[in-house]
Amino acid sequence: MSEALAVGDGITARPGGWRFSGAAAHHFDEHARRSIPAYDLGHDLIVALSDFFVRPGGRVYDVGCSTGALTGRLAARHPAATVVGVDVEPDMTAVARLRLAAVPGVEVVDADAAGYDFGPADLVVAYYTLQFTPVEQRAGLVARLGAAVRPGGALIVFEKTLAASARVQDFAAQAYVEHKLSGGYSAGEILAKARSLRGVLTPLSSAQNVVMLRRAGFECVEIVHRHLLFEGYLAVKGAGA
Repeated sequence: MSEALAVGDGITARPGGWRFSGAAAHHFDEHARRSIPAYDLGHDLIVALSDFFVRPGGRVYDVGCSTGALTGRLAARHPAATVVGVDVEPDMTAVARLRLAAVPGVEVVDADAAGYDFGPADLVVAYYTLQFTPVEQRAGLVARLGAAVRPGGALIVFEKTLAASARVQDFAAQAYVEHKLSGGYSAGEILAKARSLRGVLTPLSSAQNVVMLRRAGFECVEIVHRHLLFEGYLAVKGAGA
């Protein structure tokens, strides 16, 4: 049996066996903030952009909602809309339900987004979620999200990406290690986390993500956030789509 590895914040995982359950669910918010550059800033940006798309009586999906932090902020921003958080990990949705119990207009669903029946939506958010979807299923999921978004609505996607060149990939990878070290992780924890994510997190290049979004029916795709190889995309569906 593979040896369990300490990856930080009280979380352990096995090589190639990272899961967002158990201890990972209870420590997720802290772990994400320390691991992903500008994590909370990304939430701020999504909430601000949501104002341009969410209408009274409309619907928002937070796909891969984890513990519901962003879900709750979107619900507070748009009290006249329905906000639905979707996540495949029961431990995550249990934490989300506790967090959002007093927030009106919020629903948390235990479901794999790949098979979930999305209704018409003003806005769909996938915040560092698609990168954990198997590559062979990713375009199909994005196409289903695109079909759910109403004309004039949007899909906001944040992803870890691959650089266009090996040299820049090397620069960015080393800078990211420095970021995690400055966040208090040890070299051993950083290596353990990388090993646990093998075959679990599979990023695409920025160009591949843009092509995938456009093929899903989003005629306007813009990169609205970038830090190292962490990017946020705003994909707007045309009024005539």
